[in-house]
Amino acid sequence: KKGMMIHLKFSAKNMKGIDAYAAVYFEKKNGEKIEGNNSAYRSKNGQLAVYKSIKPAYDDAVYKDLQLFMPYTEINISKGKHDLKLDADIILSNGDMVKHLEEREFWFER
Repeated sequence: KKGMMIHLKFSAKNMKGIDAYAAVYFEKKNGEKIEGNNSAYRSKNGQLAVYKSIKPAYDDAVYKDLQLFMPYTEINISKGKHDLKLDADIILSNGDMVKHLEEREFWFER
């Protein structure tokens, strides 16, 4: 499949043995959420997203290159060139956000 490989670099402190996940949410640059069509690529509120489970083995765990993949076919927008944004977070399995990693703007053309 063609798509976007997302690389995250971060440290997880005081999370040894705790189930969590890295989450990347997609929206338009103006903050309007992009709806996900496929349950494998959407959040509980329907926003386009991709997730990867983590369970740090150390109190100070360093993730140098955690990779997540978003197929282009899942980006639910009309034809044309769009200014988009992704928002990366670390979230506990109960849904509480641990750490906001970053926001990154990009453009996508269908």
